[in-house]
Formats: sequence, structure tokens, C-alpha cells
Amino acid sequence: MSKHNYTVLESNSSQEILLELRDNNLWIGQDDLSLKLNWTLKPEGLCKEEICVPVKQPTLLSSDSQINLMQFAQELNRPLTLELNKNVVFLGESAYDRSVALYSQQAPEITLPDLDGNLHNLSEHFGKKLCLVVHASW
Repeated sequence: MSKHNYTVLESNSSQEILLELRDNNLWIGQDDLSLKLNWTLKPEGLCKEEICVPVKQPTLLSSDSQINLMQFAQELNRPLTLELNKNVVFLGESAYDRSVALYSQQAPEITLPDLDGNLHNLSEHFGKKLCLVVHASW
């Protein structure tokens, strides 16, 4: 049993959270689950604001006021990727949430600099034809 600060990455945020590695599983305290990830374990299930997701196997989810992070991701149908030797965890979006975003045909909000360094939001150009050129050196 060892507790370390892990960088927990989500699609729109990054934060340091104290997690415990126990039995090849990562455990998060219920307080951190609520304060940092905005989810609360209630009798009706995992809740975020007004929306609750029923928990299929509650005995696997809670142990000594802690939540099994892998089971948490599984209950919400979200992919979880671990890089334990680097203390990094990525909690992805559910396939359903991604498909809703894709079918809406609405581009995500991004801000990029032009050649002069001036920042532009993609939404500023809504309804206009736009060509984005992307380059990566790898």
C-alpha cells in the first residue's frame, strides 16, 4: 500500500490527486472524488450534480471510504489509462459522450495563435469557411 500524488488528466482538466496503489488497483478517497472529480457516491449511485448513474457492483466500488478508480471508470463506461511509473492517470470520455459530440458536427472550442502571435478562438469564425493547417515534427 503506497499513497502518491498522481496527475489525473481528463479531456478538459488536469489536477494532482492523492491516490493509493493497493492490490494492483488505484483507490481515491470519497472526498477527493467529490472535490476534484465532481462525482459523489450516494445510495442511488454515482452522482454528478443532478445526474446519477446506478452502480452495478457497489461492493467492488467502496473500501474504507475509498473508491476503486478502475471500477469507477468501468461503471461510467469511461476508458482509464495508467502510467504508474510516471504517476499519471488519464480518465477519458465515454463512447456515448464522444459520439454525441461527433454527431453534433460542432467543433470543440480551441484557441490558436496566428503567425503574428495573436490568439483567435475557433468560434469567432462560426459560419465561415476556415482552413486549419496542422503540423507535427514527429
